[in-house]
Amino acid sequence: MLGDQSLSQRTSSSRENESPSGLTEQQLVARMATGDRAALRSLYWVYFPRLAKFFAHLTTTTTSGIIQDLINDTMLGAWRASGSFESNSSVYVWIMSRAFVNARAHLNRGNDLRHGAALDALRTVAGYTLAETTQESQSVRGAFVGLRVVERAVVHFVYTGRSRQEIATILSVSCECVNEILAGARLGMRPWSERLERRTVSAARV
Repeated sequence: MLGDQSLSQRTSSSRENESPSGLTEQQLVARMATGDRAALRSLYWVYFPRLAKFFAHLTTTTTSGIIQDLINDTMLGAWRASGSFESNSSVYVWIMSRAFVNARAHLNRGNDLRHGAALDALRTVAGYTLAETTQESQSVRGAFVGLRVVERAVVHFVYTGRSRQEIATILSVSCECVNEILAGARLGMRPWSERLERRTVSAARV
């Protein structure tokens, strides 16, 4: 979407150019609706790291191209639909709703769900890691093993501080359904949390 920059270059640039225009996200979308490509570029950089992290949680890409394509598809969809965006709505919810649909479509085309592969690939080719340390990174991978796509999405959004209502809107389900999905995810993560706790206790005894 934005030329021939590598994923690594884009990630670095996104950190330096977050909201360079000084406009709110709603104002950027409003300008996109008028055909303002500079506004699209600004919003792209704001959402690049958020989308990269989200897609890494849900997919099993082994190359940077898949992550780039998913991000570009999501932002291109936002560009095309910007004219119908309601100014009092959340831009985050609006964009992440599209991201979730794109991630599920990608997985439905026959891709598996090994979270670790996606995270390793993104860290290797983009220099962008979801955790600050190797230990934290391994913990994130372990926590997601065996979870369904929708469970991974709910855990991701809860972990990043989103409300139940925001999550429900993004996934097009009720808040009660979000709670049920989260409960299922917690059950799926229990073996991992128990193993982590045992390792922590063992390490403390050394």
